[in-house]
Amino acid sequence: MKPEEKEILEKLQTARQLYQEQKFPRAIELFEQLAGFLRDDEENLPIIQIELAWSYYYNQSYQKAIDNLQQALKSAKLTPQQEFDCYRIIGFSYEILGQLKQKRRKNISISSFKTAVTIKPQPAAISDWHICIFSPAISRFWLTCVKKSFVWTPSFSTRKPWATF
Repeated sequence: MKPEEKEILEKLQTARQLYQEQKFPRAIELFEQLAGFLRDDEENLPIIQIELAWSYYYNQSYQKAIDNLQQALKSAKLTPQQEFDCYRIIGFSYEILGQLKQKRRKNISISSFKTAVTIKPQPAAISDWHICIFSPAISRFWLTCVKKSFVWTPSFSTRKPWATF
């Protein structure tokens, strides 16, 4: 093993450990360094970009997560599962950014979810956490869409969504 390969593997192991420990800013630093080292590696760079995107996502840097995932999606080397995860997290990131009012962003988000479902159609793809996050957004959407004289209250608004599972 070449010295630079050993260094890359050590950095990768450290970055993944920091990610597991939820030390996202430091994990991001290392994943960024790895992306720089591997910028010409068509096979491994997309994997690093996905891991970097996850770190950004959990660090609440959603636009940076989206940017890295869009770069990773340009690769023809991704598995269907990796593509599914990319589109799913892009969709969630757009939703969390609260860009529902911007029609273009909303359409991209919906398109990302639809693409994710066609790649891997299973209900487990959306977790209880996502339901909790999106319930208020869905409520706000409906309240802006319906007439002011009609007050719509979703049935799940008075209880925790995960309580029924």
